[in-house]
Amino acid sequence: MARYTYNLLSALLRVAPENEYFVYSDRQLSVDTTDLPSIRVRILTRKRLWSNTSLASVARADNLDVMHFPSNTCWTRRVCPTVVTL
Repeated sequence: MARYTYNLLSALLRVAPENEYFVYSDRQLSVDTTDLPSIRVRILTRKRLWSNTSLASVARADNLDVMHFPSNTCWTRRVCPTVVTL
């Protein structure tokens, strides 16, 4: 999953470098993002139903245009347009 997300972000930065991208995680990342400009990493404390609580609050505050969940999880009450990779 880390490699997929890293490669996706790298490709997005090539085609749309003017955008700002956020990465939300409940742990330190295993990949180095220093070579990926415009990436903002947010480490959140994982709580019960975190995608509907803390993640949703932070995503709302970051005013996202779209949220991508790179795994089979998602929030139940959509904060913004959402893409889920299964």
